[in-house]
Amino acid sequence: DAYREAITQLGLTPISSPDFDPLPTIEEGKDLVINIKAEVLPEITLCDISSIEIDLDNKVSVTPQEIDETILGMRKRIATFNPVDRACLENDRVSLDYDIKIVDISGKEPDKDYDKLEALKLTLGDGEILPDIEKNIIGMKAGEEKKFVVKYPDNYQNEEISGKSTSVTVKLHNVEERVLPEIDDAFLQKIG
Repeated sequence: DAYREAITQLGLTPISSPDFDPLPTIEEGKDLVINIKAEVLPEITLCDISSIEIDLDNKVSVTPQEIDETILGMRKRIATFNPVDRACLENDRVSLDYDIKIVDISGKEPDKDYDKLEALKLTLGDGEILPDIEKNIIGMKAGEEKKFVVKYPDNYQNEEISGKSTSVTVKLHNVEERVLPEIDDAFLQKIG
């Protein structure tokens, strides 16, 4: 409360969480002094802009496809998900555990742990994981476990695994169907 009161009195607009500098100590019978550091909006003094010329003839063209893709992206952001009892499809959200090991296909090196996650939620078809892994997940049902081999692309961003073969084990926990909202007043209010 004292912090809020102080920034109001000083007319400041903080843009970060406050840090105590140093952390205050409480001593019986003494006033509590708190030093706080926080980033604030800077004071901006505008210069004379009347001499700046602006060309207002620039045209922006947008294709109907770009409009449709943007609207679909907005609908996906506020979609709801309903549990379903079927094999997962593209656009479904799944919860799964996975374990990825780098394998030496010559058999000379032992498998090397690369990545392991539990209860990962991802939406199939949204490019959240490697496409070859996603292709193997599509068609699985809740409770199923599947093991398959995937070769990572040579240009993969992580050099440790780029161009290498991996053994991927996936256990699927549940499948949820994405339900896109209708384009109506409620949708428009939610997206702002």
